[in-house]
Amino acid sequence: MTGVLSSLRYLLADIIGVDDEAPPFLPVGLPEGAAPIVSEGIHLLIDYQGPSYAGLYVHRLRRFVGRRGVDDVMLGEIARLMVMRMSYEDPIRIAQSKLAEAEMASGAPNVRFADDIRKFRLDELIGALPAIVAEPVLDAL
Repeated sequence: MTGVLSSLRYLLADIIGVDDEAPPFLPVGLPEGAAPIVSEGIHLLIDYQGPSYAGLYVHRLRRFVGRRGVDDVMLGEIARLMVMRMSYEDPIRIAQSKLAEAEMASGAPNVRFADDIRKFRLDELIGALPAIVAEPVLDAL
């Protein structure tokens, strides 16, 4: 029940635009080898949805810290996979990231940013549309 309530709290904080929690710290007892992965995950999730969502990531990750049979490598992999699952990269999110890169680069004339090209599947692009538009398109296809 507490998991459902905490998820609702994160959702409502995102909807009303209030997320004044402090950024979370690395979990106590985290192996040194997993710290860079977890730290990067925290920063990504703060950027993705805010400090409280990153706190949820740390809370979920604590269940695996110090657990018997979970070594440094496995914990690092769990942390990496968990952050990937908690931060879905849809076409809109990727466009927002690219625009933020371009804004940062506009202030520095000698900065060159990645010119990677993403190719999306048709269902990914249609999924980004409002349901009232997407459903007839999917039905036609």
